[in-house]
Amino acid sequence: MKIFFAMVDGRAAFYCSAIHGENIPQPAREISPERHAELLAMQGKVIVADADGQPVGVDVEIAPDQATRSLVKRAHVALDASDKTILRCLERGVPIPAEWTAYRAALRTVISKQTGDMPKRPAFPKST
Repeated sequence: MKIFFAMVDGRAAFYCSAIHGENIPQPAREISPERHAELLAMQGKVIVADADGQPVGVDVEIAPDQATRSLVKRAHVALDASDKTILRCLERGVPIPAEWTAYRAALRTVISKQTGDMPKRPAFPKST
């Protein structure tokens, strides 16, 4: 199995010969499985092609207002997702754990103040 990298419509794309067969765009560059893993592990970086067409991870500056919007959106999504956990507790007669109440309060704080760190989601309550 070979792994390839190509920029397609301005976006980084990886292709696997076992999956894509002959449908790998040109000029794709073959990369090692180790390099592929390194690139995927580059948290917070964007993968682009260098001058030789090889994939590299680069830092991207995010405008403060864009970072705030992203934070608030992630907090809204997490709060909405937590509703399912709370509903499961209520449906099954399981008391809502204090850590879930604190988690949801922390998410609301991030949303209302538009600042802070995303709280860590607690483990799912037992019996839910």
